[in-house]
Amino acid sequence: MKIYDQSHLKLAKIYQQKAQERHNPQKTMHEEADRVEISQAAKELLGLTKKVMELPEVRQEKVASLKDSVQKGVYQVPVEALAAKMLQNINAKKGDS
Repeated sequence: MKIYDQSHLKLAKIYQQKAQERHNPQKTMHEEADRVEISQAAKELLGLTKKVMELPEVRQEKVASLKDSVQKGVYQVPVEALAAKMLQNINAKKGDS
């Protein structure tokens, strides 16, 4: 008496079907598109970022005013602000070392 095991044939058929499904996806499959929602805060931040990017890098009117004051000899250096910046610079250099 011979016993025929056909389970390997069933397995091969299933494997072949799965391979075909991978290469030829069914058109009946429902594909859902991804959605992204941007918060109101992010929208406001984007608007502010655009406004900042539109600003000139150098404030020409301030530069012209300071240049005029220096040329006329009337520019006064704010001593407290100068000292504070010098100390801030020194402390920053100490932190980098």
